[in-house]
Amino acid sequence: MAKVIERRIVNQDWYETEFSKTGWDSHGWVFDDGKTMGTAWTIVEHIHLDKFGNPFVGVAEREVDV
Repeated sequence: MAKVIERRIVNQDWYETEFSKTGWDSHGWVFDDGKTMGTAWTIVEHIHLDKFGNPFVGVAEREVDV
């Protein structure tokens, strides 16, 4: 059995709140189709940060048996 590294672009689901220190909170990383990342995925790179330094686009990868 071979192992393959699968990579996908993910977005941080930030939303404005009055309860956090920065005024922003997150639902976590999501794929473009709206599904949340499972525990098998790891963020390996941040592609874009907002003006506050919060990452909002990244690359996630996981190892898959084929």
